[in-house]
Amino acid sequence: MLATVAVTGANVIARYVFRTPFFWAEELLTYVMISFVFLGTILVTWDVAHLKMDILSQRLPRPWSTVVGTVSLGLLIAVCGFMMVHPHIVTATMWRFGKKSVAANLPMVIPHSMLLICFVGMTVVAILRYRQILAADAASDSVTEAEKRDPDRPEISVQRALGQFARHGTRSDAVSWIMLLLPLGLLGLGFPTFMILIATSITVLYLYMDVPAAVAHQIMFGSVDKLALLAAPFFIFAGELMTQGGLSRRITDWVQSVFGGVRGSLGITAVASCAFFGAMSGSDAATTAAIGQVLYRPLMQHGCTPRFAAGVLVSSGDRAVIIPPSIAMILYGASAEQSVVKLFMGGIYTGIFDPTEAGAVSCIYAALVTRFYYRDIDWSGVWHAAMRTAYVCAQLFIIIAAAGLYSWLLTISGVPQALVAVIEHLNAAPWLVLLAINLFLLLVGCLIDPTSAIIILPPSCCP
Repeated sequence: MLATVAVTGANVIARYVFRTPFFWAEELLTYVMISFVFLGTILVTWDVAHLKMDILSQRLPRPWSTVVGTVSLGLLIAVCGFMMVHPHIVTATMWRFGKKSVAANLPMVIPHSMLLICFVGMTVVAILRYRQILAADAASDSVTEAEKRDPDRPEISVQRALGQFARHGTRSDAVSWIMLLLPLGLLGLGFPTFMILIATSITVLYLYMDVPAAVAHQIMFGSVDKLALLAAPFFIFAGELMTQGGLSRRITDWVQSVFGGVRGSLGITAVASCAFFGAMSGSDAATTAAIGQVLYRPLMQHGCTPRFAAGVLVSSGDRAVIIPPSIAMILYGASAEQSVVKLFMGGIYTGIFDPTEAGAVSCIYAALVTRFYYRDIDWSGVWHAAMRTAYVCAQLFIIIAAAGLYSWLLTISGVPQALVAVIEHLNAAPWLVLLAINLFLLLVGCLIDPTSAIIILPPSCCP
């Protein structure tokens, strides 16, 4: 992460000062980003920290939660096993023919092999986790004779519960059921989002698509092989530096000094501080976390209920989505093939640098200010912020890769064309179509994370 910031900063100086940019920099930086993202996914898997919706799964009885965890690991092993075979074929072909990148002359087998290493590592981690569950299950079955005779004792055997799960399962052959209901069902059970998208895509590829299975690797790699996405890690890194460097506290102090005499000034301070911090970090999650650490306790001390305090901070942090530099805008631009620069310009302001360069400059500025001017962090703090950024990007970009594959399948299945035909057949007014789309987006936002929605929906909704 630090190397990508340094190279991009040097390229900015070379381009705007000496008028001789490094022609190989953008390509090399993209492949470096792909490498640390896919390698970081292994660590995320080890920590069981993949993004998922586990509200329903947390309410399952203990026997069934054990089943869900076991099935999730089994599905992860199956998905990774599939994805290990076909990347192996692609990388072996590139190695045999010696394919190299255009600008940096980098052997393409290196970045493509990162996806293979990612799935090999996740398979090893899943097997180790599966052995831990089996060992815990065996220990739980070692009960006393009295416990065995107790009819009220809850059964927590994985094997028996899996048998019940299989007996009550159903199977459907419809593509619509697979593409819609299967992801919703797995999502409700708390399966990781990226795994749901890949598993659904693999199922459709094998059952209904007459295309080589190796296309899954190529589509997933191509989904993250975009220079525009490099801006996202930079702005996340800048947000981490500002959070650890105390800039969020200084922003809230300044805003409080302006609105301190107004009734309800603390709530106003939360809204305004989130707007300022979001305009610098581009991340709604980083904004909510940074400002929330400073203002949540003061809001509680001034008589606000926990629900009200959390609501003010979360709703205010979402302003970062619509204020450039917005990470959501970067993801949308990459997914819908729109200019991120024009999205930023359509937001509030124009700029000298492109989004990637602006992100690198913001990282350098945040590091210099927090390290040398305010002296709130040392070099270990900068290193920790870089590692935290790589970790967060690994959580996000594996979803982007999986969502790219799922979105591609939706497109070649004719879903966008079918939706357009249905809307034209209804002959509805434009405002009614927009209302229906907004209600649909509201429903989607209640079920899946914004990253997945931004990557999946544009190919279907934009036409």
